[in-house]
Amino acid sequence: MSRDRVAGIGFHHPHRNARPLTKRKVAMAHLLMTAVLVICIVVAVTAVTFGMARAAAPVIKDAAAASLLIQR
Repeated sequence: MSRDRVAGIGFHHPHRNARPLTKRKVAMAHLLMTAVLVICIVVAVTAVTFGMARAAAPVIKDAAAASLLIQR
């Protein structure tokens, strides 16, 4: 085996992209990450709210029993 072929085995440092990151690309990435984070937080808050509402709401199938609970 030649020295060049042996040097080619294994992991190489990745070559940098020919186009460098610009301030605009970085700003767009930050804006996208912020928007996705806000959406995730809204979904989590909605799920927690539904869970709390479901846990606190009694399941009443009888209208007479429901009217008794409302009068108390």
